Amino acid sequence: MSVDMRDKRANVHEIQGYLRQIAFEREDIPLIVPDGIYGPETTEAVRAFQRAFGLEPTGVVDRRTWDAIVAEYTAIIRKRTPPRSISPFPSRDTVIQPGDEGDAVYIVQIMLDSISDYFSDLRRVPISGTFDKQTENAVRDLQLRANMPVTGRVDKETWNMLAHTYDSYHKEK
Repeated sequence: MSVDMRDKRANVHEIQGYLRQIAFEREDIPLIVPDGIYGPETTEAVRAFQRAFGLEPTGVVDRRTWDAIVAEYTAIIRKRTPPRSISPFPSRDTVIQPGDEGDAVYIVQIMLDSISDYFSDLRRVPISGTFDKQTENAVRDLQLRANMPVTGRVDKETWNMLAHTYDSYHKEK
């Protein structure tokens, strides 16, 4: 196989992969298996795509068809991609404690507030960004509930328990 044929086969495989992903989202595009061969199944998938997107249904991937397939594939991937997570806990050695202020404290308070929706005896805390006595007491209550050392501070283990609990209940909303 010459280099040109390998390149052509790779291009066909690429377009087939894009069409396959589009077919998972659209019933009017036949599902094909990428094999690098531009045979009857690929031709029909291209025609179906062209019909669905208002292009002349030739079954040939010209520049307009290529651009439309790539645009649709990109839109689908963008839609499917989950939102990016953040890692707000400063470092594994950090301890968030009474008197601290800032973003990490806001997040602790938000998690505590959300979790308190599910536990009637868990104290609500004001979301102020300042680690006050109410926040300390709520952390202690949750640590006690989780059979953790009751310190009223948020170290990595307490953060992980808070985050896990928050995720567990928050996903149900």
